[in-house]
This record gives sequence, structure tokens and C-alpha cells, in this order.
Amino acid sequence: MRIVSQEEARRIAVRAQLLDGSAKSLLDAVRRLGFLQIDPISSVAPPQYLVPWSRLGPYDRNELDRLL
Repeated sequence: MRIVSQEEARRIAVRAQLLDGSAKSLLDAVRRLGFLQIDPISSVAPPQYLVPWSRLGPYDRNELDRLL
């Protein structure tokens, strides 16, 4: 068992959620996350649009709709 510092744990969690800018494309982001929750209820925008935006920044929503 390896003990990690709080800072290392934070970096691991950020990287695992692709919040470090490591995702290169929409398809790459969804594949690496494993799934994308699709929810018809939205306060700002549906989650399936917010999650990729938080990982990639601006992206083509039509591409996501096509991939889904």
C-alpha cells in the first residue's frame, strides 16, 4: 500500500476526471470517463453538454448528438 499526500490525491482525482485539460477530443473524453449521464432536466444546460464543456471548453454540440 502506498500512502499519498493530500496534494497527490488531489492531482490524481483531477486527472482521473479529465479536469486537467488532458482530453483531446469529445470522443476521447467520453471514452476515458467511461460514460456520460444523459438527463432531460437541466438548470443551465443538460449534464451531457456540461461535462464535456468542463473538460474541453467550447466544442461542437452537434458532434456529441451525432456520437450519442
